[in-house]
Amino acid sequence: MTRVAIHRSAALFLLLATACGASAAGGADAAGDVAALPGFGQACAAGSCAAGLTCQDSDYAPFPWCTLPCADEKAPCDKTQLGGRAGLCIKMPAGWRGPSEAFCAPTCGNSSQCTPLDGRWETCALPAYKKVPLYGDVGKVCQAPSANGQILVDPVTCNWQDLVSDPKVQALDGICKSFCAFLTTCQIKAQGQTSACCSWQCIQHLTPGGVPDMGRKNALQCYLNSFDGNAQSPNVCSAYINDCGPLCKNDAACDDLDACTTDACRDWQCVNTPIDGCK
Repeated sequence: MTRVAIHRSAALFLLLATACGASAAGGADAAGDVAALPGFGQACAAGSCAAGLTCQDSDYAPFPWCTLPCADEKAPCDKTQLGGRAGLCIKMPAGWRGPSEAFCAPTCGNSSQCTPLDGRWETCALPAYKKVPLYGDVGKVCQAPSANGQILVDPVTCNWQDLVSDPKVQALDGICKSFCAFLTTCQIKAQGQTSACCSWQCIQHLTPGGVPDMGRKNALQCYLNSFDGNAQSPNVCSAYINDCGPLCKNDAACDDLDACTTDACRDWQCVNTPIDGCK
């Protein structure tokens, strides 16, 4: 299956982050033959980060990422320890799903400075957890608010069923399996992504903060209805663009300022026009 090189949407960031081109952990050096360890703010798939950094697995983001513990809360972190990148020392409230100590979060001026680190960073905003601000105006950091409150699942097996007791969340398993089958059939799901992990990302998308969101479920159902309704058509894998809206960047007609002011285009993140309404 050919990977579709497209950008993730804001509304479906968790589900489509891999399918729509979220950045991979690590990279290569200038010669192209030596793998580089992931740096500050990047995903750490194997739990290994660049020298001095630690791989944090928490509900701050929907993926383990490289950071650094810090002591001076609300103060800038030492760039020399972050590979030259800027960070802010923040501490999450009691009861969050992560380490008790403060850590460095990537600072930013807008979301376009976060997505090059990883496409699954959702926003650039004042530090917050579950929509509750942590401080006053101390500067903005890269965040993924939809991950707040989510359970932590093994990123390799993505076995979530035994960890979720809420029957309303369990009931979403069917629609997520169907949606992942649609992504696979239409070659939107990336190579190497298992059906189990696709389904878990879908569950995360449908339960921001751990609470089922019927609006998101109905939006997902539209894609399934379009796919099923056009099963005998040569446009089976493209009809959804007109029926429901684009999933990813190369589907979208969101590069015009007027379109980007609409709710639909804000949801699908107009990456070509980084104005305030499209962040």
